[in-house]
Amino acid sequence: MPTTTRQPPSQYMLQLDSLRALAVLAVLIHHFYPASGSLGLGYYGVRLFFVLSGFLITGILLDSRNRTEQTGQGKISAWCQFYARRALRIIPVYYVALLLAMVAGNTDVLSGAWWYATYTSNLLFIKLGFYPSTTAHLWSLAVEAQFYLIWPFVMLCMAKQLILWAIALTIVAAPVYRYFAILGSHAGVEFYTFTLSSIDSLGWGSLLAWLIHNKRDIPGLQSTGRGLLLFLPMVTPLLMETTYFYVFDNTLLSLAFIWLVAGAAKGFTGPVGTIMNWKPLLYIGKISYGVYLYHLFMPWVLYGVWGITKPEHILVNMVMLMISTIFVASLSWHVLEKPINRLKKYFPYSGATPERHKSPASHHNIRDWDFQQNYSITK
Repeated sequence: MPTTTRQPPSQYMLQLDSLRALAVLAVLIHHFYPASGSLGLGYYGVRLFFVLSGFLITGILLDSRNRTEQTGQGKISAWCQFYARRALRIIPVYYVALLLAMVAGNTDVLSGAWWYATYTSNLLFIKLGFYPSTTAHLWSLAVEAQFYLIWPFVMLCMAKQLILWAIALTIVAAPVYRYFAILGSHAGVEFYTFTLSSIDSLGWGSLLAWLIHNKRDIPGLQSTGRGLLLFLPMVTPLLMETTYFYVFDNTLLSLAFIWLVAGAAKGFTGPVGTIMNWKPLLYIGKISYGVYLYHLFMPWVLYGVWGITKPEHILVNMVMLMISTIFVASLSWHVLEKPINRLKKYFPYSGATPERHKSPASHHNIRDWDFQQNYSITK
């Protein structure tokens, strides 16, 4: 069983990037190697992304709230700082990808341009009743964007004693929605892409951030997550015929991922730590947003726009598409995303010190971790 140790802040950041890499590689394998579909790798990858996002966003917002209260800076300012940094990270490259697709004549984007431009593609897919081939993955970005619209107000403005209740509501609301969706025979596209259906993953990540921020713990939470991570793959085939599996599978899977996120935040050691600190994995994690954004466009670009002959062997096709996607994402990171990210220096978090990391000696426990200093989701 992998162990963890108290690592300096840079280690926290590194291993969370590795989790991003594992999540996006699972999605790529799912989409580029159809034979893996029964494994559900894409589903697992997206849920891990959601848990990570909830964890990081909530931690940053809670830290920002504390800083505004200590410095007397208004919450409106903290709200603006958060959105400015989020917008710089996700919006420019997203719109560049859409624009390039439209210029190249991508009918999926052209026919639903307004939906994609407003981050409501998940609602478009519900309306259509199917996933367009080149944009099927964008629903998860829409869900996260919709979460960003609400969550900063909750974290920054709600009474402190009610924040935990708000987080609990997100965890409970999703399985309740899924249960009534099944009862109402609405278990199609909307069962997976509607915002309420995925909000428990974001909620579990938020709960972990709240616990760390408030130096609290729920006895057995992480051990339960570890057990579920090992147990769920074995029992899933047996439970898939039951209604309750589809109601609670996402909730249980997200709970399992809490152990992974908490472990990576502390820093895995031993063989697992060696893997999690492997530089190629860290790099893929750093560019994972671009990898995810571009990946389903790549078969259309290579085989449709450029007219390259598709390899007959499915593994060769998968490797070629994965390498092409990572190459494009890497180019995008260095040419577009990284330069734009530098503009974040004009929107520092409230009261944040200019140093990227505090001294490792000032951090003795994950519960003392400062999200804004040690890991920025807008990295």
